[in-house]
Amino acid sequence: MSAPFTIERGLIKAPQVTGHFMGGNVLLHLDADAIKSPLRPGLRCTRGACSWRQVPHKSEPPPYAGTLLLQIHAQGRGDSLHALAAGANGNLSARCCRGRYAPRWRN
Repeated sequence: MSAPFTIERGLIKAPQVTGHFMGGNVLLHLDADAIKSPLRPGLRCTRGACSWRQVPHKSEPPPYAGTLLLQIHAQGRGDSLHALAAGANGNLSARCCRGRYAPRWRN
């Protein structure tokens, strides 16, 4: 992960946190108001193209193929990671490009 950030008058901004996850790139934008209690962070996350084969599945190989794109926009409140996760709300969007489903039928 690479995370340049600034702190100015209690406002924390990390406009371009980059990393690698499940064989692809992740881009995060994080901002938080650390003056108010509880902490109120906002997060925007984009997961670049990921092959469905990289997503864990019970069968090998998985019964689907294609490319998956994910975006998350979330906000939360809390003074711990548990409180932030428990009270978070936002949007998750997923898009499948060139996807296909090919289940293996068993007798």
